[in-house]
Amino acid sequence: MPGGFLSVSSNGKSNGIIWAAVPYVGNANQGVRPGILYAYDATKFTGSGATLAMTELWDSRQNPARADLGYFAKFVCPTIANGRVYVPSFGATQNPGLPGASLAVNGPAGQGQLVVYGLLPAAQPSAPSYVWAVAGNGQVTLSWAGGSPSNTYSIFRGASATAPYTAAAYATGVTGTSWVDSHATNGTTYYYVVETVNTAGSSGPSNEAIAKPGTGNLPVPVALRTVYNISGIYPDRVRITSGGLDDGGSAYPATPFAGLVNWNNAPFAFAPPGWASAVYSVQIPLPAGSFSKVLVLAAGVNGNQQGQQFTVHYSDGTSSAYMQSLSDWFTPQHYAGESNVLQTYRNSPDGVPDPGTFNLYGYSFALTTGKTATSIQLPNNRNVTVLAITLAP
Repeated sequence: MPGGFLSVSSNGKSNGIIWAAVPYVGNANQGVRPGILYAYDATKFTGSGATLAMTELWDSRQNPARADLGYFAKFVCPTIANGRVYVPSFGATQNPGLPGASLAVNGPAGQGQLVVYGLLPAAQPSAPSYVWAVAGNGQVTLSWAGGSPSNTYSIFRGASATAPYTAAAYATGVTGTSWVDSHATNGTTYYYVVETVNTAGSSGPSNEAIAKPGTGNLPVPVALRTVYNISGIYPDRVRITSGGLDDGGSAYPATPFAGLVNWNNAPFAFAPPGWASAVYSVQIPLPAGSFSKVLVLAAGVNGNQQGQQFTVHYSDGTSSAYMQSLSDWFTPQHYAGESNVLQTYRNSPDGVPDPGTFNLYGYSFALTTGKTATSIQLPNNRNVTVLAITLAP
């Protein structure tokens, strides 16, 4: 008996599926043979004429350890009800993970089971990553790297660094990967975290994003999450499994970068610790707007990095090149155009703090008046590492 038994399911007049329970190996006419359940798209076919065939969506042998049908039972069609598929069979297949030719051909007598197929339960969602806040006039725009389109998000807002974690959700059922807080008061600093929500529940909180709305043309921190390519910030006592900031396994500690860092009258935001959190050698897109300068927080590693070229590209196809020397994070040289923004220690590859003084430097590049900057090209040098960029009016 090489044939099988069919059923059809659909959502009204759409999403039709043909379910087929058939023998997987051997002839089930006079014996008990291993079976298989197929799901075919009821509307899509391949070939034509004698070669016309349905399009397979799934079968129970794709993951036999989880979805094995067992030994095929004749004259029973799959039953579909309440989002599940029910198929009787003559007990579980012996060693279902073996290829068809190696399966036991004759099943055991006197056994039976009802196999139930359905959607796997949703997994607990992960928190959004790289939550970013940009202040405006009476508003704050949040964005983040999300997961499944079926997820929604809850926004938590507070007026202190700990408030978002204890307050009720400020907004729920948010879809997409951005949201605008249009009820922010100018001059007030707000702290935000975001949680992912699905049918299994809520994730823990994301990294904290901070913004202070105000009037006028405000500085705009540049979101670098799409271009980060090295792990420059790590929590204390956590082994650094990547190359770290210096490609030798060392990185900045998390604590100094937990909130906004201000330099040159502009705020800078950083990636969460432990993630990719610094960048080198790439071209970075810049948000549109009217700005007078690009502010960069960076450091040299593995020695001082002299005469490095940063290039800003404009919307009219022109560009401006800036030559800048960068001090090593451990040995400040006080180069022209270089400011010492932050002093801290570093975490060594085993996560233990190195008590030396390590620095993060600031650099300011004036933009051409009347032009709109679209991107900045970093030096093609692994030893020039950038942690944050802000566009200033």
